[in-house]
Amino acid sequence: MTYGNATPSAATAPEFAGLTHAGRKRAGNEDAFALLPEAGIALLADGIGGHARGELASALAISTALRGLLDTTPTLEAASLPPGQRLEDAFTAANRVVLDLAAADPGAEGMGTTLLAALFTGQRLHAAHVGDSRLYRLRADRLELLTLDQTVGQLLASRSGRPPDGRRARPFSNVLTQAIGTDQSVQPEMLDHDCAPGDLFLLCSDGLHTMLDNEEIRLTLHNFGANLDGAARELIRLANESGGFDNITVVLARPPKPTEANSGERAVKQDNPPRGA
Repeated sequence: MTYGNATPSAATAPEFAGLTHAGRKRAGNEDAFALLPEAGIALLADGIGGHARGELASALAISTALRGLLDTTPTLEAASLPPGQRLEDAFTAANRVVLDLAAADPGAEGMGTTLLAALFTGQRLHAAHVGDSRLYRLRADRLELLTLDQTVGQLLASRSGRPPDGRRARPFSNVLTQAIGTDQSVQPEMLDHDCAPGDLFLLCSDGLHTMLDNEEIRLTLHNFGANLDGAARELIRLANESGGFDNITVVLARPPKPTEANSGERAVKQDNPPRGA
């Protein structure tokens, strides 16, 4: 399931491209994404619980979170909520909708989904994340993993002092410690970053990052990043070439160019350290 048009409607909107593929081994596609450049919103979800249930969970999470973010879009008439609060509220609403459906319908028991949201406000990126979908940033030809997988494997690795890696190979790497719709509440990982000229952000489901390591992703973005649609197609092609064992979803986002009003000589700072490269 996809929403939106990736073509920016104004010079202040980010440029988006998105593509999803079932992969080579799955009959259906439980991934979903939504792009709304005029509102600076990109969403990605990877459903769990079996094909029909996972597909429904990801679609519900995307539509509910998108509606929540749009309902809190700043206007001249109403005071705006901080972007982080908008994201947290949208995740809470998505969790409640999926949870309620699973409780009401015996056929939906066990459904859930990851959820990753990026919200651009001018030259700033706000993001929220539950599950093991990932957010990367390519800056000055260096790829940085900005999110931390919420998996048992990552938890064990963190306790042992091992840094996050690219392609997952450790035990329990596919066992989520948190997902939308599987518990009464969720605590999304919240991120807040300044954007620098030339930055390129990648949102992806685990069907990509389990097939390609960080260097393969970096090289692809380096070689194809001038054309976001082409880069998305190439990433999915490579993931399928490497096995395509799961659904693959790729969203690429290029922040809007600084305007005279916000460019200035401000030094770009990084509020959250990268997770790895």
